[in-house]
Amino acid sequence: MPAWTVTVDRNRCLGSGICVLYAPDTFTHDDEAKAVVHDHGDALDAVRTAVEGCPTQALRLTTHAPTTNGHTAGGSAIARSSTTRPSTEEEGR
Repeated sequence: MPAWTVTVDRNRCLGSGICVLYAPDTFTHDDEAKAVVHDHGDALDAVRTAVEGCPTQALRLTTHAPTTNGHTAGGSAIARSSTTRPSTEEEGR
């Protein structure tokens, strides 16, 4: 098992292509222009950048911590968090 896994929420994916741009050896588009994971060919940092850049937060990256016996255990997950800008009225305060 790789040290990380990435999944796509196809209901959220709009096919923007950000994931394919940042991690082309991991993501591709299918016939519906939705992202699919086809391999773990990119470095973890590239995949993390793709996950964080997804405009619809359709990607989820889970890293697995190695155990003492060389296997991997469940780890932590990241997904791009949504941020909101304060309104113009709030910025002035």
